Amino acid sequence: MLKNKNLIIVALVLVIIIILALIFLPKLLKQDVPDFVVNPEIQYQPEFMSPQELTSLGFPTDSKIQVFQRNENNEVEVYRIIRQEEDIIYDLDEFRRNY
Repeated sequence: MLKNKNLIIVALVLVIIIILALIFLPKLLKQDVPDFVVNPEIQYQPEFMSPQELTSLGFPTDSKIQVFQRNENNEVEVYRIIRQEEDIIYDLDEFRRNY
């Protein structure tokens, strides 16, 4: 009789644990960590190559080239040649979606 009560109690505890896991586990797994956190209060300011950088890379000094990424030595890694004002990227999310 005592064995049966213990068995029933253990079975009920297991059922409760399974039900709680089914309720909360999907919620925990759904939480995605974003790759890049953007603070909406910080406005992105486009950066352009300096005349020295343009010369060192073989571009004319009157060129307008937007910089997106630099390496640990502050050298340009990702850039975009600006031919007209509409080519300037002001929205980094748009840039990531399209390029």
